[in-house]
Amino acid sequence: MHLTERDRRLLQWINGHGFVTIEQAAKWMAVCYFVGWRRVSQLTKAGYLQQQRFEHAAPRVHWLTHQGWKISGDHLKAPKAINRVTYFHDTMLVDLSQNLTAETGGGFTTERRLRANLVSKGRTKRHLPDGLLHLDGQKPIAVELENSVKASSRLRKIVRDYAANTKLEAVWYFVTSDDVRRAVEKATKPYSRFQIRMWERRR
Repeated sequence: MHLTERDRRLLQWINGHGFVTIEQAAKWMAVCYFVGWRRVSQLTKAGYLQQQRFEHAAPRVHWLTHQGWKISGDHLKAPKAINRVTYFHDTMLVDLSQNLTAETGGGFTTERRLRANLVSKGRTKRHLPDGLLHLDGQKPIAVELENSVKASSRLRKIVRDYAANTKLEAVWYFVTSDDVRRAVEKATKPYSRFQIRMWERRR
């Protein structure tokens, strides 16, 4: 198949998240589901993408093969496998990042890319947000998607670190339940730079 520059950018975008669904890829390409399915299927058949379905009712997810990674020109290595533990969180995060960039016109740097940058500098033990949202004329906004209640001591430490980070404009927490919302509200109550929003996966 003829690989276009858009295909390479698509592969890099997929790799930044680790994996995506066809629906998410179609949204990135700004095409209907059928057109997105056809292109992703072509990339898979050509050996640039691989796919897996984790549950019967769940959509297949696609991520880069070694061949796809090489041809994409991305410095970030493709994942060897998909983490089943974080699968649902990571799938929701792709949706969240797409909605945020569509609503704000900003750019989004994923935790995978942030982590790779730290590793290249020999710093691996620092907590990182699920992503950074970049808006013109502002410092980055840390984005956290919480779909479970963290241990209170761990959450308080993360919040304190964020509160002391002068390189951030704000921290946006997106929570998926009232229990999680209450836990985050309690931890962030002393600070003003945090915003907490309910998040439901949007179709």
